[in-house]
Amino acid sequence: MQQLPPWAEDVVHDTVAVTNGSQAELEGECESERETESQSEPEPEPEYSDFEQQEEPLEIPRLDVDFELVDSLHTQTRETMSQWRALYSQRRRCGTNKELWSLTRAVAKIGQSNLTKKDVPTLREKDPSRLIRVLVTEHDLPTFLEDVVSQDDFFSEYPDFIMSVLDVVIAIAVQAKIDPSVLKQSRGLVVALCENAWRNRALLADDETMDRYYPYGREGARRQLSYMMVILIISLTAKSYGHERTLRRASLVCWFYSPEAEEKADTLKFSVVLLDYTVRGNFATDRTRTDGEANALMEMMHQDVLPVFGSKPYLMRLRTTLENPDLINKSLNWAVSSMTRSVITHPEFLSGIASTGLIKVGMESVNRQALKGLPGTQSDSLVHLLGMYTAIMKIAFGSPHQAACTALIREGSPVEIVSRALRVCVEENQSSGLSYDMCLNALRTLGNCALCTNNLSTKSTLRKAMRQGVREEWYPTLVFLRRTAARASDSQHNRVVSEWKRLGEDLEFDEGVQKALYERELRKAQRHCTRIACRYHQELCPVRVRACKGCYEVRYCSSPCQRQDWKEGHKSRCKRLNEPTSPEGDDETDD
Repeated sequence: MQQLPPWAEDVVHDTVAVTNGSQAELEGECESERETESQSEPEPEPEYSDFEQQEEPLEIPRLDVDFELVDSLHTQTRETMSQWRALYSQRRRCGTNKELWSLTRAVAKIGQSNLTKKDVPTLREKDPSRLIRVLVTEHDLPTFLEDVVSQDDFFSEYPDFIMSVLDVVIAIAVQAKIDPSVLKQSRGLVVALCENAWRNRALLADDETMDRYYPYGREGARRQLSYMMVILIISLTAKSYGHERTLRRASLVCWFYSPEAEEKADTLKFSVVLLDYTVRGNFATDRTRTDGEANALMEMMHQDVLPVFGSKPYLMRLRTTLENPDLINKSLNWAVSSMTRSVITHPEFLSGIASTGLIKVGMESVNRQALKGLPGTQSDSLVHLLGMYTAIMKIAFGSPHQAACTALIREGSPVEIVSRALRVCVEENQSSGLSYDMCLNALRTLGNCALCTNNLSTKSTLRKAMRQGVREEWYPTLVFLRRTAARASDSQHNRVVSEWKRLGEDLEFDEGVQKALYERELRKAQRHCTRIACRYHQELCPVRVRACKGCYEVRYCSSPCQRQDWKEGHKSRCKRLNEPTSPEGDDETDD
């Protein structure tokens, strides 16, 4: 148990104000770049741009602002800064320092007023951004704050003081985006803060005992630190600070200790940005993966994640993010990419993905994107999952990490995923890295794995699961690949057809038998309504069902059922979406 800091023994805080300044900065940061997800997305270079208006965050208690002190910072800048430094040097470490807290809160308010652009009575005739610039360039504010945030007991100080200091650092980081002189002078400050956050990360983890003295104090500190990191990442200034490993560590601390940030759809996106930067660093701005990125990730996972947090806690934290039902589109792509890139870096992760159920959760995330995501974006996340599946089947099967491959076959539906990748590769024209080469590699690896499982006992559940997957996917996919051969854009399409055909033949599936079974299932499907809520989804329909004219892949017993299913989700999947006329309100079924 951590020892209580002195301030906890004699301070009862005044909970009268709430800081929204940093949150508002993120709103303003993203306002000019965002777009609604119903529109076509721009080139994702970089991809940290689709943030929407944020709801007001959880109210964390803050001290009142003394606006006389705020005004004195404008009218008597030099004297007030000298007073601030003196109060800090004379402070009782982690004790009760009310004058210091009050003045620090006033400086923070100036930073917040610049971020929120709100009218503060005492600042109507003043320019907060100009004052921040003056404090940095003429009064050496970054050097003073660097000393403050470098102290090992900084995160043990009174929480409002910590949050106020972080408010000021955020304001400086924002100013640094547009002012090279501010950027130059603030590098040491940002790096020192991130180093301390990593070195004393335990002081940022939730602590019920500390919450009794200052509710949500540590969450508030993490939130401010997270805002600073997200601002650096989405504005691409993180590169300018150097010390990438240090910044990635701070990003890891913010993401790992803040699952509460994912409870709302808006702040979920910020959390995933932190995760993505943790895993990819500055490489996140480059669409191609390099040896440098892979080596940096390997080093971080081996030296930072495993020794500090452990394999299972890290995997379970990933699971929490991936299970979030609001995770979709770009955020889902970043999260799946982070999961797949990191779990193949060390045997302990491979061993842990079976017990944590992460394979199943990863597949369900990709399924969510297929069902609810923007049209034409399946490959964005599928390409990462396919790469992980291929790596696991190559590395794990028949090795000490066989549990990973066993979990993959039982919970990950590898045949279905490879089949879907082949279909998407053709339909989405090899977008976002899902190429024929990658699919061929996965298909051949799957074939080897299938042959190995086929040599197991006929009573083996693993063998049965693999054969069932092939039985369900093989012939329908073979039909699809043959049908699309004429319009395929790659000369390797015929090789894919041959490899897929061989997959079934190696397991002694007879094409004639599978064709008969497939056609029988088609005839049965043609007598049922696709809409799940319809009684004739289970019962045989007494009237002829009609196919959707948009895709010819679903059938309905009536126009009302068709229109309702369109509203309930078929709209996002129907191939006719790209045509100018929506079937909404029309009878879009036919014989």
